[in-house]
Amino acid sequence: MGKILLRRLGPLLPLALIFAACESVRPPAISTGESASCPFEDASFCEFVLELENSLDSQDGEAFLEDVLLRDCEQYGHGFHGPVPEDFCGSAAWCIERGGLLGEPICSPQPLPASLEDILGDRYLSIRGIVYPGLRFLEGNPFSGGPMIVLETVNPEADRALVAKKDEAGWEVVSIHTWRPDPDNSLAPPEIIVPWERQYGQTLAWLGMQVSLRSWKVGDHPWDAETDRYGVLAHRTLDACRLSLLAQSPYALAGRPQDWNRAALQGETEKLRVNLFRYSDPDGVPMMSFYEIFDITGREINAPVRLGYFLHEAPEPSEECTEAIQLLLPTLDPAKFPDLPVAQG
Repeated sequence: MGKILLRRLGPLLPLALIFAACESVRPPAISTGESASCPFEDASFCEFVLELENSLDSQDGEAFLEDVLLRDCEQYGHGFHGPVPEDFCGSAAWCIERGGLLGEPICSPQPLPASLEDILGDRYLSIRGIVYPGLRFLEGNPFSGGPMIVLETVNPEADRALVAKKDEAGWEVVSIHTWRPDPDNSLAPPEIIVPWERQYGQTLAWLGMQVSLRSWKVGDHPWDAETDRYGVLAHRTLDACRLSLLAQSPYALAGRPQDWNRAALQGETEKLRVNLFRYSDPDGVPMMSFYEIFDITGREINAPVRLGYFLHEAPEPSEECTEAIQLLLPTLDPAKFPDLPVAQG
């Protein structure tokens, strides 16, 4: 594996810091006799999805409903503004929240037992993938805070997204929504959808990277964080090693403190330029560390394109964490990276 020296752009970081990278990145070989563990930070989520898949594959609506939050129809049933008519629920004791993804969910009456066609609206084909842990910009919305299980149906215009949440009793589907293709990728870029596999290999193609599932897992979103994350990676063995994808400069989001000291290094592959920035306060206390990512494949014709930012969730990552990240980032293919609303120039 070749190495690229990070050129020093600031005064504080040692010249010996190396960006470990391949000039031509090859994904790690996958052994057919092994499979990595669940790619998500909460492994119980994989068990839940597998249970859902079994009930969906067997077309067992009653078993499926055992994993769905059913609300008392008389209390929660509605389909409009204003009081609920006395005959709205009819003989149905329960209701299920469902509707368009960005609209207010409607708790529609649901008799038991029910067929999957009654619940999903179109015949289920397969689980397409997972948006984990949810859509980043919908914080405070009923859809945020939990993974979304995207189902493929016979009608692509009416695919479904099952929003799941976990409480003390375990996982359950809390709402069911129409998932329509979005030409602007403003709901969920395809690159953040993790394909669902019963057994994963040793690598996961995600966010344009070849993620080693021996080292990394798709992490939980810190919903109480001040900034939105498009995706999170958590190291499996290094507790404080977490990397979050942002569309804005973390330094700008922090208000550009003028008294922070900056140190920076730069490295390149054939397709990628990576700037590492580290900030500390006047007393030398680490405050922030992040990578700025550029697509340089077309730089002979156009200026490099800024793709986004990867923020260390710890302001001073360990040397082991830094080395792990500097092995991961060079696998990034700009052509497969999500199109985020990132400022250029």
